[in-house]
Amino acid sequence: MPTSKTITYPDALFFPAALRAVETATSSVQAMSFLFKTSYVGETRSKQFREALKAAAARGVKVLVVLNYSRFESDVAAENWVTAQDLAAAGCHVKLGPRNKTLHTKLLIVDLVHVFIGSHNLTRGALSFNYELTVYSNTLEMARRASDYFNYVWYASTYFANTPPPDPTYTPVTIRLESWTTVGEAIEVTFTVNHTTGIDAFAAVSDDELHLQGATMGATVTPETRVARITPLVEAGQMVHVAVRAYTQGTVEAESNIASLVYQPAETPGGDGEGGGGGGGDTPPEPLTAPTLTTVVPASPTEVTASWQFVGHANFLRFEIQRRDIALIWVTLGVVMDANAREWTGEAVGTIQDTPFRVVVFTTTESATSNVVALTGSMPVAAPVLDSVQQSGATTVTAVWTFNTPVDFHRFEVQQRTNGTWQVVATIMDGTTRSWDGTPSLMDATHPIRLVAFNMTEQSAASNEIAITLLSAIAAPVLTTLYRVGAMGLHVDWTVTTPASFARFELQQRQTDGVTWTAFATITSPTTRTWEVDFVPFRDGTHPVRVVVFDTYGQSAASNEVSIGGPDAPTIESVATASGTTVTMQWTWSGVDFQSYIVQQQD
Repeated sequence: MPTSKTITYPDALFFPAALRAVETATSSVQAMSFLFKTSYVGETRSKQFREALKAAAARGVKVLVVLNYSRFESDVAAENWVTAQDLAAAGCHVKLGPRNKTLHTKLLIVDLVHVFIGSHNLTRGALSFNYELTVYSNTLEMARRASDYFNYVWYASTYFANTPPPDPTYTPVTIRLESWTTVGEAIEVTFTVNHTTGIDAFAAVSDDELHLQGATMGATVTPETRVARITPLVEAGQMVHVAVRAYTQGTVEAESNIASLVYQPAETPGGDGEGGGGGGGDTPPEPLTAPTLTTVVPASPTEVTASWQFVGHANFLRFEIQRRDIALIWVTLGVVMDANAREWTGEAVGTIQDTPFRVVVFTTTESATSNVVALTGSMPVAAPVLDSVQQSGATTVTAVWTFNTPVDFHRFEVQQRTNGTWQVVATIMDGTTRSWDGTPSLMDATHPIRLVAFNMTEQSAASNEIAITLLSAIAAPVLTTLYRVGAMGLHVDWTVTTPASFARFELQQRQTDGVTWTAFATITSPTTRTWEVDFVPFRDGTHPVRVVVFDTYGQSAASNEVSIGGPDAPTIESVATASGTTVTMQWTWSGVDFQSYIVQQQD
């Protein structure tokens, strides 16, 4: 194994290193970029890189490319569309990023080992002129983390074939906070927006962190409303950050500028009370104690079980089981409405090994968040189900399977059992693939095929085993008649049951080496049963002839071999003296292909 190393490639030095890595790739290339521009006039380095990716795909390397397609950068999306179309047509697997989120990563992974990550876009300027810096590493930890991130973005993106072309007339939604004030315990904000095309709702959000990645969301308001409220989950006197977000089909379409303020909820005046009572206000609310998350363990290849402790609360509303994704955003996996529940099992959508979990309890007035717990143990890999393995050609098969691809998918291996062990015959890096066409080690029904799925931690699960379903053998022709025609020709007749997948007949003659057969005629009509040729290389008894039938799968079957015989001998009927120096001879002959008679006398 090569020595682990880290190298920096400043400015124009990145391009030759990246190009060399792609040109020498043996199994996979994974590329991700904010901008991959190839619409320049004339030759550029970005075009050379595009051609290297296409050449890698042509030689059997799995090439996966993800490009930014955010509607917020319409010019970038348009350029990436052009490049994606070219790459997809050349056999690369191309996806475009989400329309409502900018993909700004520049990442290249070759053969799951060589990682380049930095600032270089795939443009003429970045690869030739700009101040840029990219870091190379072949350490196992960097390869694992980079592959995790690539897969995370890959599964959040859409295949090029399923993505509509960019709309050049689209204008991004822009929201501006105009004012904010405290109304009771809530913060009320007013805002303006440039347009609401495609927007379903607005909502105010708040958090004690400026990035708002785990922000609490207030009640949604209609696209026509310009006032929204949010009750922060912070104590009075703490700093809180507030913004407004626009939503389309449940996803964030746009976010306003952020307002920061010290949270000072307005007090509600109390009653006068009775003498000596000191105010007669309401009973203080019951304090909310956060739950304690104890364990999160795998329950199945796609599910986890979370267990927690909680003392309870009179105004309980719900539990939310959340996990933090690779972008550090807390995502709700499930909701539990039972106040007595202390366990939840559900699908861990998007979960990879290093993303932690938490439980949040909500009451009618507040919420409290548990401690953070990582997954104990690894998510088991679900076994694929191999549906069929069918011979598809003389040396090829087609395998078809079903599989629920996990987010930490790494690869498939197509394996065949030979000599009691399983040998890898193909490696597939695309987790969405559900069929494979290729050449097994042995083409027979006694050495079965299976499919093995691997995750990023090299856990694996093997499918069922299936024997290759071989093509039905085609019937061999029977050569019935063979005789000479003209000076160097032949006449051939045969019988055969024509295969349904007929391709051609070949009339072949064995060569002088006694092994090689060479075709001297090719017939593509399936109904032909007789053929004449004017010339054959050899017309003697030592170079036999046969008929071979071929089907469209590459199978063939040869007839019996027939030697080219000479003419039948004539039969002399009589020889009589005609005069003193001449005789009269009579004979019979039933042959064909007559050329001449020679009359001979024994001395």
